[in-house]
Amino acid sequence: MSDTTSHGRFDVGAIMRSFPETADTLLVDQYLTREDAASARVSRVYHGTPPH
Repeated sequence: MSDTTSHGRFDVGAIMRSFPETADTLLVDQYLTREDAASARVSRVYHGTPPH
């Protein structure tokens, strides 16, 4: 775990820039934290989905 992450700070812009320009999948994501009671992640959606 990086020093930044261990203190609860995240460079969301850097995470977003690390995602590819295109993807075959609906989305690409990265967890910022994953705990039993809660989680947080940054996602980039690549393909629209119809209403459901």
